[in-house]
Amino acid sequence: MKKVLILAYYFPPLGMGGTQRTAKFVKYLPQFGWQPVVVTVKDVVYHAIDPSLLDDVKSAIVVRTGSLDPQRLLAIFFPKPEAARSKKSTSPLWRVLNKLISWCFIPDSKLLWLPFVVLKACQLIRRHQIDCILTTSPPHSVHLAGILLKKITGVPLVVDFRDGWSGGNFQTEPARLHRWLNRVLEKCVLNSADAVIAVSQKLNEQLQQKPRRPARKFFTVTNGFDADDFPETTYAEPLTKFTITYCGALTDIAPLDGFFAGLSRFLKTRPEARTEVAVKLVGQNLLENFETRLRELQVFNLIEWTGYLPHRNALMHLRQSHLLLYPVADWASEDFIPGKTFEYLAAGVPVLALGPRVEGVELLEKHGLVQLCAHNDPEAIARMLEKHFDLLKSATFQKKRGDIKQFDRGFLTRRLAEILESKTSSF
Repeated sequence: MKKVLILAYYFPPLGMGGTQRTAKFVKYLPQFGWQPVVVTVKDVVYHAIDPSLLDDVKSAIVVRTGSLDPQRLLAIFFPKPEAARSKKSTSPLWRVLNKLISWCFIPDSKLLWLPFVVLKACQLIRRHQIDCILTTSPPHSVHLAGILLKKITGVPLVVDFRDGWSGGNFQTEPARLHRWLNRVLEKCVLNSADAVIAVSQKLNEQLQQKPRRPARKFFTVTNGFDADDFPETTYAEPLTKFTITYCGALTDIAPLDGFFAGLSRFLKTRPEARTEVAVKLVGQNLLENFETRLRELQVFNLIEWTGYLPHRNALMHLRQSHLLLYPVADWASEDFIPGKTFEYLAAGVPVLALGPRVEGVELLEKHGLVQLCAHNDPEAIARMLEKHFDLLKSATFQKKRGDIKQFDRGFLTRRLAEILESKTSSF
């Protein structure tokens, strides 16, 4: 069995979407002839902890190193329960510190992890006779570690982009100098890597154009859903209320203000529905004053807050819903595909998308039941809610799950294994 060294800062037991992509690759790679050896960081301050994801990576060799980045230092000097540490990471002081950090470290503060990860990775490459290196970002600085390791050891390098780098949705670039340096570093990584994997086709095309590079070096491996997380079990429908669910962190890139304005308008025109509607918010709240806005719209009492849940528990809430919310900020790039997209498809529940027609919305339109509204059009949102509410009341509500085998995590990992094989066979 060949061995791949995976460098991943975000890794179980950390939760949320970016962690799950790497965890599922690690879970399925042995089925396709690859033993994963993972280098990640020790405990850090983070928004969500999900120990259940450790089940997906139990067959891997996992080595955890120290780091001098702020998330790691906070975990060392403020060893508090996870919930308290999560609140610290969203405090005003932490936000000010984040702004300062974004000015000082390019591309990100995880540069301070590089000495630790490079040293440990060199040891592991010799000890385990590693055949290929896989780096996954964000944080994008991890790719710089990959370049150094390739130069030191000669082992081929495959880089995986879960989001764009220069100009990406989550890349902080406070000044022109930062934008220029990000482009320079990104160009260096794209030139040095033996293969580049993008999480979406449009991101793939953008990376090829920086500047134009041979297409044979670039591959698309999307996120997906794990069939093991959707057991063929009969889920009881929540028949007592029209249940609308949002699954994911509450952040600026997934704004729900427009939805709640539309919900408020719907309830004003159909006041009898107020006792028959429930809205589930499944995920961590990372927004300020969000509850205040809900109270102003007089919809706060309709909300069921679950907080962050273990992954499978969160997916169960998707199955037990009549409508799923898919908000995307108007400033999101067209290549944006939220990780929840594929699990929404697997759930088969109708989706109300809010915002621009990004690549994720296009996938929902192709494979599922979705309707798109603008954030600033509460009347259209109210009409969509009324339509779905009346479908449920008339017993014509239905689910639809299209042919989505190409988004199964096992199928996607097979594709990754083929890429790794093609790059090692040429060395």
